[in-house]
Amino acid sequence: MKFRFWLFFIILCLISVVSVKAASFSLGASSRNVTVGSNVTIYINGSDVTGKVNIKSSNTSVLSSNTNSLWIEPNGTVTFSAKKVGSSTITVTSDSLSDGLGNDVNLGSKTITINVVDKQASKTVSSNNSLNSLKIDGYELDPIFDPGTNEYSVTVKEGTEKINIIAQAADSKASINGAGEKEVSEGLNVISVVVTAENGYEKEYKLNVTVEEEPILVRINDIDYSIVKQESALPQVSSLYSLEKIEYKYTVDNEEKTIEIPVYKSEVTNYTLVGLKDNKGKINLYIYKNDKFTLYNELSFNSNIVIYLKKE
Repeated sequence: MKFRFWLFFIILCLISVVSVKAASFSLGASSRNVTVGSNVTIYINGSDVTGKVNIKSSNTSVLSSNTNSLWIEPNGTVTFSAKKVGSSTITVTSDSLSDGLGNDVNLGSKTITINVVDKQASKTVSSNNSLNSLKIDGYELDPIFDPGTNEYSVTVKEGTEKINIIAQAADSKASINGAGEKEVSEGLNVISVVVTAENGYEKEYKLNVTVEEEPILVRINDIDYSIVKQESALPQVSSLYSLEKIEYKYTVDNEEKTIEIPVYKSEVTNYTLVGLKDNKGKINLYIYKNDKFTLYNELSFNSNIVIYLKKE
């Protein structure tokens, strides 16, 4: 006879339960192409960060600003003046940032390039930076190509190592960067196709190319589940856990293989949580210990976390 019972662990926390977030920042611009004498605003878009960043123009004779640092909470803007024809790369480097929990973080640097053109030249040369056609040889894009749509997705078969991107500009005077034969690997590959108009204005078309992966299967109670291999696909969990990676060993056709997978770990519960997806696409977290998987669930209320496990 099988007996089912519920094992409850009640862990009282002094901290609020929050979702696991990763501190980050990105750059944007009011325009990638400006005329001499005008201004361009650089947007620093942060996520879960506060602190100072350093700002530098690679060519101050083309673009200059009256500041070289900025405090972001988590966002900020800085204005550059366009002085003469040319281009300049703006570099923003994290100096003394902290995340939402007050931890020091080093997020490296981000860059964005701004083109400056002559006022008269911008009126007489073509600004058409659209594509007339875009495709991947042998595959259909989703959605169907439209010059005004800038992002597409496509799934290619398992084992594909190269794809051929075919693009044609709407204006013969425009140039294209990013077309042709490209190498891809298992999982998601993001490829940019950039069209530059005669006057230097750029437009980016993004291709999200997913190479089908060989699933890594585990069997629990006569049901097959596949191991989640992407961090972004893992369900959220309480702040007791931090995101890490471990090496997972498995066997295919009598050959032992090793893959690095994302997991949650906690020094409080001493659990390692792995994401498993069922045949309906639903993903749950499982405790992984001694090559066995046990379904993990938790509830949170106020400052309390209730962890309950279902065992056979």
